[in-house]
Amino acid sequence: MELEFKEEFEAAADRWEKFWKGRNTRPAVAAVLPKPGVTPVPKPGFAAGATGNFEPVIDQLLA
Repeated sequence: MELEFKEEFEAAADRWEKFWKGRNTRPAVAAVLPKPGVTPVPKPGFAAGATGNFEPVIDQLLA
C-alpha cells in the first residue's frame, strides 16, 4: 500500500507489528516537527476531548 504522506508504509507497518509482538529492535519515537513557512499552533492537552469537551481539539484543527 502506498500513502501520500507515508511512502514507507509497509516498513512502518512491519515495525509496529514487531513492537506489538515484543520483538522490536528500534526505539519507538514520536516527534512533531515544524513545517517550513507554517506557524505552529498550540497543542491541546493530553487526552483532550476525553471528557466530551472537544473545543480545544477543534480549535487546533481549525488553526
